[in-house]
Amino acid sequence: MRVMVTLGRLLKGKLREDSSTAKVFTAPSESTDTVRRANADDVKPLPLRSLLIPRVIIAAGNYAALSLFDIAFRAVQPLFYATPLELGGLGLDPPRIGNILAIYGVINGLFQIFFFADLHDRFGSKIIYSASMAAVIPMIITLPILNAVARVQGLSIVVWSIVGLQLALSTLFNLAYSCVFIYIAAASPNQASLGATNGIAQLGVSIVRTIGPASATSMFSLSMKNPQHAWMVYYYLITLACIGICASLLLPRRLWKN
Repeated sequence: MRVMVTLGRLLKGKLREDSSTAKVFTAPSESTDTVRRANADDVKPLPLRSLLIPRVIIAAGNYAALSLFDIAFRAVQPLFYATPLELGGLGLDPPRIGNILAIYGVINGLFQIFFFADLHDRFGSKIIYSASMAAVIPMIITLPILNAVARVQGLSIVVWSIVGLQLALSTLFNLAYSCVFIYIAAASPNQASLGATNGIAQLGVSIVRTIGPASATSMFSLSMKNPQHAWMVYYYLITLACIGICASLLLPRRLWKN
């Protein structure tokens, strides 16, 4: 009798072990199916209509606002350098203008390579982008200040110092491009839709880059022709800057997650 009871207990224990083992092996298969479904959804690109979500629109809109101001300012800057002092410019010759722009290009590239990664690790995309957009206002203000100082002192050390300050602010401003590309990548709903998300952003930028140079140079021409409208181009640039700053407020402090 005792032998029968012992055998019964052993059989019950064996059945419990088998059932628990079955559960252990069943759970991974269910989780594996879930992972496979998630991976399948991640590999499949979303249709264009599904990409027009708030975070994609915000990231693409900031890229467009950033590019609109940048292309407008870059169109006005060499014109301002070449315009005579009496017409509101700086009166520089083409070789000097070329040297200024070349120095700016070298400094900007080196700064991006050696400092952006450390700055991004320390402050994050949001702070760097906001600081870069805030730099555009003093960038614009340096233009009339340069003309006013050059009228009194000529091409003095003070004038060249202000030019250097303008280039430094422009270098800080260009950090915004690196940050906005990070936001665009994070805004994509999945990895398969990253190309389409970038395409939406590039479409907006292509549109504003057709508008920016023509509108900015037209405003500059109007400012030169009519003394009463001498500051019209600066008001226009400040308006574009304010649009970019307001758009930057919509970006989250932490990047979006899929």
